[in-house]
Amino acid sequence: MKKLLLPTLGLLVLSSFSIPKASAQSIAPGTEIRVQLLSELDTGKALPGQELTATLADPIQLDNGAVWPKGTEIKGKVVDVVSSGRLSRPASIKARLETGG
Repeated sequence: MKKLLLPTLGLLVLSSFSIPKASAQSIAPGTEIRVQLLSELDTGKALPGQELTATLADPIQLDNGAVWPKGTEIKGKVVDVVSSGRLSRPASIKARLETGG
């Protein structure tokens, strides 16, 4: 079991963090965004639908040219969790952005 806690671990890369299609602001699907978690995520306990809060570790350029600065608070939901398989499989969490900017 791998536990992701802040400030202990620093940054987490979320590989499928994107804004819902109905938004006027969008980020290309599959864009990796480095964030600093403000809520606890544990790959042994997290479930799809669990909410998370984080801040951007780097500025993000949106498709419409706008920029969200480093430190912007974002909220999202866990969409997929893979618990560690020891040496055979690394733990991972994928999340979807719900609100930001």
